[in-house]
Order: sequence, then C-alpha cells, then structure tokens
Amino acid sequence: DTHCGGYFGPRLKAAGFDYVVITGKADKPVYLYITDQKTEILDASDLWGKGIFFTNDTLIDRHKGTDPRVAAIGPAGENLSKIACIGVDKHRNYGRGGTGAIMGSKNLKAIVADGNAPINYFDDAKFKEINLKYTREITGNEGVKFRRIKGTMKCVRSGQQYEYLPTKNHQLVQFDDFEKISSEAAREELNWQDTSCFNCGIRCSKWARWAGHEIEGPEYETIYAFGGLCRIDSIEEIAWLNDICDRLGMDTICAGNLCGCAVEAARLKKISYKIDYGDVDAVAELLRMIAERRGIGDILARGIIYAAKEWDMEERAVHVKGLEPPGYDPRTLKGCGLAFAVSDRGACHLRATFHTPELTGAISPETVEGKAAPAEGSRHLKDKLK
Repeated sequence: DTHCGGYFGPRLKAAGFDYVVITGKADKPVYLYITDQKTEILDASDLWGKGIFFTNDTLIDRHKGTDPRVAAIGPAGENLSKIACIGVDKHRNYGRGGTGAIMGSKNLKAIVADGNAPINYFDDAKFKEINLKYTREITGNEGVKFRRIKGTMKCVRSGQQYEYLPTKNHQLVQFDDFEKISSEAAREELNWQDTSCFNCGIRCSKWARWAGHEIEGPEYETIYAFGGLCRIDSIEEIAWLNDICDRLGMDTICAGNLCGCAVEAARLKKISYKIDYGDVDAVAELLRMIAERRGIGDILARGIIYAAKEWDMEERAVHVKGLEPPGYDPRTLKGCGLAFAVSDRGACHLRATFHTPELTGAISPETVEGKAAPAEGSRHLKDKLK
C-alpha cells in the first residue's frame, strides 16, 4: 500500500468515483480512461517502455477534458522492480511498497481521471464553516509557517542537530556537508517557489528550476537517501537523481538505500561495479540499471533482502521486514525504532509518525520504558503538541 498527494485523487472524485478496484491482467499494454461520462480500457502499446513524464504529457494531450490527471508507471514498474512507484502529475508518487510493479504485472501503464461530477455534502453550510475554521488555524500555525518556508527539508538541519540524519549507508547519524544539501541551499540554488497539493494551505512543496531542469522537490527523504546515505553533497546533483527516479518510476527512499548498499558491496569487493560515496554518475547509472533490470540492477530491483543474500551481506543490510528505512535514525529516535518494529510493513515512518512527538519534545527521544503508552493517550499527546 502507498499514498500520494497531488491532484489525482480529486480528479478521480470528479469522475464520480471514491475508489477503483482493478482485477485481472490485460493481454497487451493498456491504460484506463475514467470520467463521469464513461470508463474505457484503451491501448497503451505506444507508451510501453516510455518514462512517466512522456506518458503523462502524451495522455493529457490526448484527452483534453476539464483537467485530466494521470497516474502512470515507468520502466521500473513495467519490469516489475520491487521499488517501482506510480507517478502522479509527473513529480508526485505513490512511492513505497512496489505498487508500480503491481500495475506493471497487469500490463496497466496508466490511469487517466477527469470529470465534472459534483461533490455532495450532508450539510453544505456546516462543512464550509468547519473548513474555514480549520484552514485559518492551520495557515496561522507557527509550525506550519516554518514548514512552508523550509519544506520537508527542514529535517536536514534538525537531523544534523539532533543526530538522526542517517549517513554513509546508516553508519553515521550526521553529515558533515549538510549545509550544502539544506533547505536554505535548495531555495537559493534550485530557485525554489512554493506550491502545494490540491487546495492545501500548508504549501510545503516546492518547484525547483535550475540549469534547464525542473522538478517538484526534492523532499527530505530524497535528500537523506542520496545526500546522507550516498554522501552526495550537491543539492543540484541530488535534484537530478530525483528527476531520474521520477522519470523511471522508482521510490527515492528505497533507491538511495539500495545505492548505499551497492557502495558498501563495492568497497567490500562483493561486486565489480565501480561505485563509491559521492560518485553521482555511478549512482545515476545504477538507477537506470535497476529500472531496466540490467547487471547488478536486476539483483537490486528485487529488494535489499535479496541483494544482501546474493552478496553475502545480510548482517550489513539495513531494513525492517524487507523495507528500507526512511530518514529518522532509531538509534536517536527510539520511538521510531518501536514504530518500525511493530509496523505491518516494516520501516515506515508514516505508520505511527512517531518522529513528530519525539522531535517536538512531547516525548523524550531517549525514553525506552513505556514508549508505547502515548499511542493510547492520544488526547494528552495532542494537547502537548499544541
């Protein structure tokens, strides 16, 4: 399972659907076209093998409706990589969990959603009243204002300060060159402009434009995965790697972890591929190899457990239940360690979101005994977070 921001969800609702269940497998590449007027399964043979950006632009140009939005897979999903994601609006992603491979296994290249179906509320006036109330509270919150300026990359600086920024394939918890990959560096070097998901007042997302490139991002998890784990100290280079992953359709957290694992494998002479920390070009090529299932890329595309076993590195493979971890080191944030351990899918920071109360001081990160209790006392926790 996975989730995503952006605009695809609202367009699916505008097509008159709350959810779509897809069963079976097509005989050839297809895509779904869903509106409030019709639902069609259409040929996608001309899109198979293409990247997410090309697919997105082609389908939007092909279906000029009200405001068509596309959820598509790239080569990684077509080739059933276990770290394949589903790209939305090019730059947003249903990221973790390999859902892109699920679409690929069905020969489903994309879903296009559009329409004008009205949204009916039980009490329209009351809904608008509550919506306005909480929108004002959210946009006026000091934490939200800070997040709007720094984006999710605010965690780079706090990760360095509080020693939870995983670095050098999880061997360290601080990155000496963190200033070069901070939100301040991104705003200056990537010419950040504030943007948001559908109707969101937080506006923590950013448009980046530099040297002829343009992406939405990068987010903290991408910075940690390629900056910290792979020790790449250029915000522009990390954004470029982000762009590659977006086009190929791969989750950046898992991708960065796998690249870090490959660096260690190369250093230990477990593999012959030439790669080291800070080697941007080697990382970029490895990303393409993973998406295309070429060479060692085929091994890494199967996930970190498989790669570690193949390379006799099982004691060095960092994961929980097969899922590569996000950018919150549990050696510092003990609650994250607990959350990863009991999560049904392993190292996911969004199952319990335990890093938030630990980083805001509502719960001491160092406390171990009684760590699970705050989950039961959620009202008390929310009061403290105010």
